[in-house]
This record gives sequence, structure tokens and C-alpha cells, in this order.
Amino acid sequence: MTKRDIATSSEHGHHHDVNRHDDHIHSFVLYFDEPLKWSKIAGSLDMMAQTHGANILRIKGLVNVAEIDDQPVVVHAVQHMFHPPAKIDDWPSDDRRSRLVFIVRDLDKETVESVLSSYLALDFN
Repeated sequence: MTKRDIATSSEHGHHHDVNRHDDHIHSFVLYFDEPLKWSKIAGSLDMMAQTHGANILRIKGLVNVAEIDDQPVVVHAVQHMFHPPAKIDDWPSDDRRSRLVFIVRDLDKETVESVLSSYLALDFN
């Protein structure tokens, strides 16, 4: 039996959400189907850190950057501290969607989606 099987097992009478840490801390993943302009995704993550950094425990992910061909960019942040992004040689699978994993405290997925979506929609000509 794997760790996931144990965490989701109902043998002891109730279900555990493997993405839930406690009543205040939880995680979720956001996917973006189209490649993202680096200035927009970097700016939107910076805005998230500025406005909600105390409640963003961690962000990690792979980004399909429009200006870079065939190499994903790895992003990683802990609260207000962003580590330098890094290109890696290959995608781990054929799935080229950007994906960001958030571990947050007292912050819901809808708020994060709203902030990121509004910033990504801005035109920075």
C-alpha cells in the first residue's frame, strides 16, 4: 500500500484529503494551456508575493515561456523570496502546459487565480 493509498483509505471511517495540511494550510495546482510571456508571469508572481506573500508558503512549477523554445523554466519561491528561474533541458512528459503548485495559508485557489488572471490579461506594449 502506498502513502497515497493510506492517506485516502477509508478503512478507519473517514477520508483524508492528501492536499490538505490543516484547516489553514492547503495546496493546489494551476495550469496554463498556452505559453506565457515571461514579463507577464514574472510580474504576476511578483504581485502575488507583494500582496499575499505572508500567506504563500511555497510556489514551485514549470513554465512554458513564449520566448523560449522547447525548454521549460523552473520557478521556485518561499513566501516573498523568489529563487532565480532556471531553464532545464527537457520537459518531463509530452504535456507542455505551464503548471504552478501553491502551498498557502488562509488563501483560496480562487483568489490566486483571480490575481494571476487579471495581471496576465494586462497589455504591456
